[in-house]
Amino acid sequence: MELAKKRDSFVPITDVAVEKAARAEIPEFTDKMNDELHRHHRELLRAAQTKNNSKEVLRIWNIHTGGYIDTFGSATKVTVDDNVKIRAFIFKSKPLSLAFLHNHPSTSSFSLADIDTFLRYNKICLMTVITNQGEVYYFYKTAQYKPLLTLSLYNHVVKKLGGAGVEVGDEFAKEFAKISRKGGVIYGRR
Repeated sequence: MELAKKRDSFVPITDVAVEKAARAEIPEFTDKMNDELHRHHRELLRAAQTKNNSKEVLRIWNIHTGGYIDTFGSATKVTVDDNVKIRAFIFKSKPLSLAFLHNHPSTSSFSLADIDTFLRYNKICLMTVITNQGEVYYFYKTAQYKPLLTLSLYNHVVKKLGGAGVEVGDEFAKEFAKISRKGGVIYGRR
């Protein structure tokens, strides 16, 4: 499969990818919460496949109440800024209660914008990317999360890789993942 080998190419979601989507194991989650996360990832991929032509879908899940809301994006991005229902859902949520789950049709991991969003909103405790092939990447703010230190680490990586305007995606995520634990943020891949 040539498309699967190209990290920047659009990869349509298959039924096999949905069924075999990886199960992330967030260390501070119970087995039941990790099962719920897995269910949400599979539902998100199915929605992207059947309702959005395998393009990006964002599911915001409140890990405490169980409520969630979806929004549909393009092949390269999904946003919450122009959706009043999404913004209200976020506003009503408590700090560190939301999981932002979304797919990447290109099969890449986190973008700079993903990590920026994860750090900017104090209500987000978990950010995941599930690729259209079912591979899962995540950043999670642990109980030891230190916002100012984590922001400093983020800025260090931005400067190291060439400034705030740089769009390096996977490379940025890998560099940030190497040092994010110092700020109480863990990275995982399944």
